[in-house]
Amino acid sequence: HYPDAKLFMLMGSDVVGTLSGRWPGLTELLEHVEFIVGLRNSDTPAMVAEKMIEITRATKTPVAFHVVDVPHATVAATTIRMGSHEVSDIDPLVADYIRAHDLYI
Repeated sequence: HYPDAKLFMLMGSDVVGTLSGRWPGLTELLEHVEFIVGLRNSDTPAMVAEKMIEITRATKTPVAFHVVDVPHATVAATTIRMGSHEVSDIDPLVADYIRAHDLYI
């Protein structure tokens, strides 16, 4: 839809390991986006890079990515969607946005 746009996909480092196993159309996605990967838990930039190299080898498609430190990234979106974490435990501005736009709920 946006042939001249530069597209980015935001994700936590916990998701990177699931890309090659569960993402249909991954090769096409790799051709069109750069990943912005926020570090979660004890993940490191080196761990993310290693996983991205594995994906590149498996798909034979280079993976463009950037790793960013995300302070306070303790709650995964999947956890919120599954209802096992309260929105009230999230940064108040983020919680307000989630409620206002009916995200994950």
